[in-house]
Order: sequence, then structure tokens, then C-alpha cells
Amino acid sequence: MKLKGKTLKPWFVATILAIIFCQYGCSSNNMNDESPKLEDLIGNADFEKKIHFDENNPIWKTYSWEAESSSYEWVEQSGRNRSNCVCLSSGELGNDVALVQELTLEGDKVYELSAWVKTENIVGGRGANICLFGTWQSSDPILGTNDWQKVSLIFVAPESGKVKIGCRIGFWGGVCNGKAWFDDLTISEADMFEQTSAHFRLRLKNEDVTEVDQKTISTWLNNLDLAYDTYYELIGEYPFDGKIITIFSVDTYPGGSAVPGNPILWHQTKVLPALLNIQNEGDWSFSILNQISYNFASHIGFNYKANWNWDENLFAALRMFYVVETLDASVKIGKTYKGSHLKNFYKSFAWHNYDQTIRIGNTENASDAVIYTIIRIKEQIGWEAFKKTFQYLYHSETSFTSRWQKFNFFLDKLSDYSGKNVRMTFPEGELETIKKAMDKQDEK
Repeated sequence: MKLKGKTLKPWFVATILAIIFCQYGCSSNNMNDESPKLEDLIGNADFEKKIHFDENNPIWKTYSWEAESSSYEWVEQSGRNRSNCVCLSSGELGNDVALVQELTLEGDKVYELSAWVKTENIVGGRGANICLFGTWQSSDPILGTNDWQKVSLIFVAPESGKVKIGCRIGFWGGVCNGKAWFDDLTISEADMFEQTSAHFRLRLKNEDVTEVDQKTISTWLNNLDLAYDTYYELIGEYPFDGKIITIFSVDTYPGGSAVPGNPILWHQTKVLPALLNIQNEGDWSFSILNQISYNFASHIGFNYKANWNWDENLFAALRMFYVVETLDASVKIGKTYKGSHLKNFYKSFAWHNYDQTIRIGNTENASDAVIYTIIRIKEQIGWEAFKKTFQYLYHSETSFTSRWQKFNFFLDKLSDYSGKNVRMTFPEGELETIKKAMDKQDEK
């Protein structure tokens, strides 16, 4: 190559070509990267573009429990800064009304969804909120009449990354009345404490772990891994196809101190007291062990039928008793129970314990009491027959119409696998008392 009569050295030509390639070739690749920025993922997040609330709306979709009474309105110059916004109204009936948009995020990442909300005469239920539609997760409810305020919801994106976000008044099983305006939705990655073990990923607010040392958390997660493997020994299968289960702190009451699923939702107000009990008293956490047990239910962590299951609360407690006894774990429920001593909780201290119900012929509610009678069977035949029974039932197509029929089928399988008549463990008249209690539950 020559320039004004001079011959350029090959190395100089190569350098110039490399620079040109980097400037144009590399930038061209970047220009073809069509991945949207996080702040741009929510379409028409500020509602500045007019919305037509019909089937042709490609971004925001409507949902309502009582469609005829609900209403949706795109309102000009009524947003928090005289911008445009949307208004949702329940109508006169108690309702659950939402405006929903599907997003694709990065799977298994933690995000914070925020919005500005104004309300008028919101009464009942979960009030005005933003939610992860199709789940039980929402922001704290806003009730009454309020000027614009910011609400937030922190959540874990599922493995697929697909979520539906919603502006909402009301909720599943929590209808309400009133009107709410929504504006300026945003989404961002959330900063949380995170630690992962063989089977669990703990995701908590940073302030919840400031009083707890690292050794405590590591030891507890190791104990939960042991519990998980022990549940597997009883059932013979792993829930959610063996995927890591996230234990996730949430601000809004999820329906209990914690609720099962993946993630397990742990009410944030319960997290620090539980961690301090774990640190100071060697507790394994009754609540979290119980939610893990629910995840081993045939219809929660697996896609099996549960026609044989007359009371999942009972079976979750029974599976957990197996784990606590096998591992000699400590759990605190008012007082601390270690290993097999947990049976005394169901005998004498649970809400509907054996001593206050079945033992004295009381048939009002005997769920906790029946747990004790099944533990009593275990003391006669051991756990092996239970393992075989559960592993049979989880794949059973057998269907019954009453609790009493299901209970008897369970006793039949225990008798078959143990070679002993387990009904002989019940004192005279006790099975009749249990039948009356179960028949009463069926009538409700």
C-alpha cells in the first residue's frame, strides 16, 4: 500500500484495519443488540400514551372479578405531576379489578416494582396495590382516601423470567370497593442479602441479618439441607424437580408467618425474631420446616393427585415430625421441643390437641389430635411402613368422597405394609369419635 508515493509497512496497515474494525464492526454489533434496558421494560409505564381498554390493547390487559360493575379510565393531566394516568374503579359491588402487563425479566433475579397511587374511598380487602399477578404477592394495601404515595413490591422472577405485573384494587379472596389512580411504574434490580446452600437460597432484607452472625446462617442452611434430604427419604422424590427452593422475605403479609411454594414467602416481621431464636437457642424454625414440608405435598411440589389426602395440614405436620424426630432437631412453638418430644405438642398443647378433643370425646375439631394418634401408630410399627404408604399414595389414582373413607384407606395401607392391624392402637370408642369429627368437617 502506498500513500503519496510512500510504501506503508504491513504492520501499520494491520493496525489501521484493526482500529477501523473495532470502531465500526464492534459498534455495529452493539447496535444490533436489541435487549431493552431495564427501565424500558414496562410499556407505557407513565401512561402518557392513550390507552384503549379493549382486546386490541397490546400492552395493558384488563381483569375484573365483577366485569359489569368495574371501570377503567385513561385520564389526562390527573397524574401526580399533572401528567396522564389511569383510574380503576370497583363499582358498587365488592370487586377485584386490575390492569396487567406481561414482562420478560432475567430468571431467578430479585426485582423491585414501584408505582405511585392515589385513592378515594377504598374500603375492605387488600385495598389498592401493585401486584405480581397470578401469585399471592402484592404491595402493602392502601385504604381510605389518600393523595399520591409511592408503593413498592420486591419479588423473585421465576426461572422463565416471565411475570405479570398489575395495578390493582382488591385481590384473590380480598375484594374491595372504591377508586384508585396509578402513575409512573418503574422496575429495578433489588439489593438483598443472599446465601445459597445445596437445596436453598436465602434472600432476606439486609437489615434482617445485621444482628445475626454468618456462622448461624450457614449452620441453619446446613440443617435445612439435612431436613430436605430427610423429607426425601420419607417421600422418595424431590419437589419442583429438585430445583433450589428460595426462602424470600416479603413486606406484605402473605397469608401466614410463611407460606409454601418456590419461593417460600416469609413475612418480613417474623424473620429477625426467628433468626435470633436460631442463633441463641439452636432452633431450626418450626415455621420454615413446616413450609418445606408443605412443598413435599403431592399437589404442591409435585403434579400428582391428592384424592387420598383428607387434611394436608395434618400431613405437613406428620412429615415434619418425621424430620424433627429423625434429626433430633429443636423447634420452638411457645416452648422448645426436641426430637420425638414434639409429639407432646400435639397431645397436650396444640390448638385442638388430643387431650382436649378425642381423648374426652370432643368432636368439634380434631386435626391436631389425629396427628398424635398417627404418631402413636408409628411408635408401634416404625417409619418404614409410612415410607411405603406415602410412596404408594403419591402415585395412586384412588378417589374417595369423605374424610373418613380416606382416613380408613390410609390405615389399610399402613396395616398392609407393616403386617399389623394398626386399628388396634386406638383405644375403644376412639375411632368412632374420629369418624364423628371428620363427618362434621365434611358437613361444613
